[in-house]
Amino acid sequence: MLLLFGSGLSLAQTQFQVDATFSGSWFDPEHDGEGFVLQVLDNEQAVVYWFTYDPFGAQRWFVANGTIDNETASFPELLVTQGPQFGEQFDSQDVEFSNVGTLSINFADCANATATYDVDGVAGNQSLTRLTTLAGLDCGSPPAGASPLAGSWFDQTHNGEGLAVEVLANQSAVVYWFSYDSNGQQAWFVGSGEQLDSQIRISELVITSGGRFGEAFDPRDVQRSPWGSLDLELGCDFGKFDYASVLPSFGSGKQTLTRLTQIGEPGCEESPAPNILFIIADDLGMDASSQYSISSMPPTTPTLDQLANSGLVFDNAWASPSCSPTRAGLVTGKYASRTGVFQPGDVLSEDETSLQSYIHQHLPNKYADAVIGKWHLGPNSSGADHPAALGVSHFAGFISGGVNNYENWDLTVNGELTRETQYVTSKLVDLAIDWTSQQQSPWFLWLAFNAPHMPYHLPPTDLHSRQLSGAQADIDANPLPYYLAAIEAMDTEIARLLSSFSATELANTVIIFMGDNGTPGSVAQEPYSRTSAKGSLFQGGINVPFFVVGSGVTREGERESALVNTTDLFSTIAGIAGVNVDKVNDSVSFLPLLTEPVASQRSFQFSETTRGGDDQWAISNGQFKLIDPGRGAQLLFNLATDPFENSDLMGSPEVPTGVVEELQSEVIRIISDG
Repeated sequence: MLLLFGSGLSLAQTQFQVDATFSGSWFDPEHDGEGFVLQVLDNEQAVVYWFTYDPFGAQRWFVANGTIDNETASFPELLVTQGPQFGEQFDSQDVEFSNVGTLSINFADCANATATYDVDGVAGNQSLTRLTTLAGLDCGSPPAGASPLAGSWFDQTHNGEGLAVEVLANQSAVVYWFSYDSNGQQAWFVGSGEQLDSQIRISELVITSGGRFGEAFDPRDVQRSPWGSLDLELGCDFGKFDYASVLPSFGSGKQTLTRLTQIGEPGCEESPAPNILFIIADDLGMDASSQYSISSMPPTTPTLDQLANSGLVFDNAWASPSCSPTRAGLVTGKYASRTGVFQPGDVLSEDETSLQSYIHQHLPNKYADAVIGKWHLGPNSSGADHPAALGVSHFAGFISGGVNNYENWDLTVNGELTRETQYVTSKLVDLAIDWTSQQQSPWFLWLAFNAPHMPYHLPPTDLHSRQLSGAQADIDANPLPYYLAAIEAMDTEIARLLSSFSATELANTVIIFMGDNGTPGSVAQEPYSRTSAKGSLFQGGINVPFFVVGSGVTREGERESALVNTTDLFSTIAGIAGVNVDKVNDSVSFLPLLTEPVASQRSFQFSETTRGGDDQWAISNGQFKLIDPGRGAQLLFNLATDPFENSDLMGSPEVPTGVVEELQSEVIRIISDG
């Protein structure tokens, strides 16, 4: 309890303990234009930010950790930083810390204090007055919890800068952003605005200049200029913000935030982050998907049908023509020409940043992750630890491109190899159920089925309803029904996986389903053919089944024609997890499409492969599609009127002027960006 001065008590009797209620902004009225942000934490610890200037009028800020001893906050090491560039070029390794002196703040009461400092050999003091009081931490009251949004926040990939957030009464907030300019010199921005629930909107952030450090400080020298705006969304442990500066040297951007400090008693509750279940089928083309009216003999898949009918189905999702480059694109957000993975068997470099690593970098300890099933990105003979080397926390499946026998195959679990005789589709679901049931935090599971990839076979009869002999001669003569049976068995096992979740867990799970490339030519159905299915850059090879359903997907039973690349899953899944990102590498987030039919983020789709040593590519603007087969003339199709690419329009007067040149220029831009 606070004891007031002026009652004739002795000095020993007037001592009090500085606590969380002293947190807030403090300044010297004679130094208007600079000040201190104090955060008193548990265990008699404190953090202070001092936003000030250098002797020449440039912005400067100090930060320090300290201790509380009765009425005094002591900071024995006052740090100044420099080095990193503002924005996307920020690199934490560029941050240089220097100890420039000491600071102590002695409080007369919860409204007045004296700051004593020694900075770079310049000693002095300031008489401080409280500027802000945090909501829930009223002076003279027991230190309860401040707003759960209040405290220090920073981006894990921008260690060396951050935000100090103060939530005040009357749904208002003050935000200080301690950062840098484009030359690596310190800069700080400050603004006040509205706070509503987890949102804070600062419509006018200000940047200052002109003040002189120390006794030469004159408030009349301080110049305040508009810097821009800031929108924050903060949770208990993680948050994000978008900024837009009116100054070209700063521009606009996004950051993902992690809580650094909590003021007062924790009192934060929020909805749990969604689980993410990403299911990828192997060699499942649109002609083998009942969600698309393409073939006359689709498989019977009630589970996938129900999921698709409850979510958003994408009609224009492009993958690579074969499995490894699609998977490399998913895990890195990069086209094949960037990863070097063009064909099955090409090895993805361990120097790449995987989707799993990217989420962990931005949201440490938030998500558990696993890949269960087919990997096919590492060396087959020595790649048992390849998933782990790329940041996958738990792997159970097979490193190679498939199994030779669905009921006799090699299972690798975190580098350990055993022989498995259970039907592979069922075993993968068993492994998925075991892993998800053990998780105590939100999880991201990449479930990569081998089905319906070769070898064609007769699945266990309780997993499908087809009447088939299973004789090898019958399989060889008519593989299509066996291929479809493998899809139906996968559908049955997906139902078993989903039924293992509680109703609450299932409601809090977003499910993404896709095929990794088109149907193999040997089982392709009209209007596709052997030459326009898997392995080709025609629609039958790269336009794949794709839908999203579950937590956060409000477009239920709808279809979407926007252009999507499977590389886009990198930024989209990261966004679902909570990373504040629109684009990473070649990955463009389609997260906004899950809630409303907004304008497409993409204006082009791109896919590439190699054949016989020749690079091949395809590009589309949604209507016209240009294919370069490597050797031979380029092909042009109007997908709006010829979706199955029967009529090459190259050189035709039907093609508007400049279309081919525009598509070719975009390919040059893509390749040159790499």
